[in-house]
Parts: sequence; structure tokens; C-alpha cells
Amino acid sequence: DLSSLAAKRRAAADAVVIDNPRAREAHTIFNYLIEHGKLRASDSKLAVLMVAPSQSGKTTILKTFADQRNTPESLQRRERPVLLVPLQANVTPKGYAQNILETIAELGFQTGLHTGSENNLLSRVREYLIKAKVELLIIDEVHHLVHSESHKLAKSVSETIKRMLIQGVCPIVISKG
Repeated sequence: DLSSLAAKRRAAADAVVIDNPRAREAHTIFNYLIEHGKLRASDSKLAVLMVAPSQSGKTTILKTFADQRNTPESLQRRERPVLLVPLQANVTPKGYAQNILETIAELGFQTGLHTGSENNLLSRVREYLIKAKVELLIIDEVHHLVHSESHKLAKSVSETIKRMLIQGVCPIVISKG
């Protein structure tokens, strides 16, 4: 069948990763965050801010790391060791929680991402990060907070991220372009 042959060739091409010193360095840091998070299971977690100009390869570095850690076996068990969440523009704390729950829902969890208050949704985020065995949460496109209509909104979302670190579910990588 021609379509399955094309799919196999596409999968083989997608599996090719060209070694990149910047990616290797970033992946080493991400692995350190995961190991540090496991050693300090009930304590506050660390965060790393990844800043670089637009179109410099940040998202590619993040995706290749997630692809390496999120094996077909872990995904089949409904686990996502690395959860990569792109933020939507002008996100609120509630929208931030919904973005995370939407990504987790891709594993087949019924996260109820459209119902509940901000606090209910954030509690659900914590619950589902644990259920999905997330070892590293990556928030991509965090610069959308900067373009928010008010600095108060951006500050409230950053406070939400800070609370997540203090509660200690998993380390967080924040990517800004």
C-alpha cells in the first residue's frame, strides 16, 4: 500500500535528529531538572527560562527533547514524561490551566478543561500532572503573556507558575522568544 509506505518513510525521516550543540546543552539541563525533581520529590521544583530570538530553534529543541522522553511505550501507558504546552495569546490564569489540561487530554484523560473556576482548574492541573507522570512541564510561547492586555494579567499568570513550582509537582521550562 502506497500510503503506508509513505507513512513509514515519513516516520523514518522524522526520526533523524542532527546533533546540535545548543540542543545537546539544553537537553542536558532539562535532564538535570528532571533528576533534581525526582531527588527532591516533595520539595519545591526548579525552573529554567529559555530565551532566544524568534526563529532561532527554541521550539525545535523543546520538541526533540519531548520526543526523546515521550516514548511510544510511555504514551501507551497514558504517561507523558515531558509535557510541552504552547500558550495561546493573551492567556489568563484560567486559560493557562486550560492549555495544560487540553494537552493532557490528548492522552485520553477526561480533564474537564472547560468547567470550573480558576482554582478548580489549577487543582485539576496538579492532579493530572501526577496521573500522567509528568517529569518536566515545558511552557512554550510564554512571551504571549508580555503581549497581554494588562501587566496585571501577566503577573497573575506568572504567580500561578510560581505556585506550581512551590507545590512541587515537577520542574518547569519556560520558553520565551
